[in-house]
Amino acid sequence: MLICHSSRSLSFVRRIWSPFGLQCTRFSHTRNSSTTPSSDRPEPAEPKRDPQYELVYKFPYIVPVRVVSRLKIYQTAVTLAAVPFVHMAVQNGQIMPESATAATVAASMALATLYYISYITRRLVGLIAIDKSRCNVKVARMTFWGNRRDVTAPIDTIIPLSECRGSPTDIYTDLKTYDGNVNLYLSLKFGGVTNLELFELIFGKIK
Repeated sequence: MLICHSSRSLSFVRRIWSPFGLQCTRFSHTRNSSTTPSSDRPEPAEPKRDPQYELVYKFPYIVPVRVVSRLKIYQTAVTLAAVPFVHMAVQNGQIMPESATAATVAASMALATLYYISYITRRLVGLIAIDKSRCNVKVARMTFWGNRRDVTAPIDTIIPLSECRGSPTDIYTDLKTYDGNVNLYLSLKFGGVTNLELFELIFGKIK
């Protein structure tokens, strides 16, 4: 039974970590398009990608963000599920009425926090890649449930970073297209650019 339980736990962890890959190497912005890991230890293998696209950017902390997002969903679900039982306990005289009020307030705060966190995480860019023809750009973001969703846009519809709100030194800057189909958050402050030449082909020069 212990072996079965461990296998299920391992499978659950893999489901949480798999969509954006396990590697979270931090990259610096250099004029050299090649990247060098921060240590001499062998890095985990990169997840399979579309061979027609070349990786340009990867948010180094997308996996921890995904884990936190998933855990927040579970925590909110547990908090909401507890509210009816607390009210039933109050009606049966098992606990004080103040406990029902506290449980309702806690559930409301959990919902508000979940909404705020999911609003940010659903717009946070996890990956950016460009096709070999240099005509289309693929952007990966998270869904509400923490899964990966890809959006493809022609390169000539992407607004240069110099015309967007914020700067590369801010926590995040906007990633938008002229047609309004893409409106996401791109974080460059903590690294993540894997090919500066292609990145600047898409978004213009980084100041």
